[in-house]
Amino acid sequence: MVYGNASQQDHVYEANQMWYTAKTVAGYNIGGLAGQQPDLVHGHLVEAARRLATGAVRIETTQLALEDAVKAPEILERRDSTGKFVLRVKA
Repeated sequence: MVYGNASQQDHVYEANQMWYTAKTVAGYNIGGLAGQQPDLVHGHLVEAARRLATGAVRIETTQLALEDAVKAPEILERRDSTGKFVLRVKA
């Protein structure tokens, strides 16, 4: 599985190996889609925001005080986190 392409290098997958092992490759590049169909992406983002606002979709978070941000890698290594990290900051 590949998330993003920070390496800026192509990833090669042998078709026969995938065929013989019953694997598939699928992708979704929101940046590429936004460049080609910005109205479509805008509609998806509006709908996602609506679902979040109504509670139809919930994003799990692990909250940490800003001064505890250094604990995030430890939590990840222990697999004790759920969803995204949110740092609480004082206004």
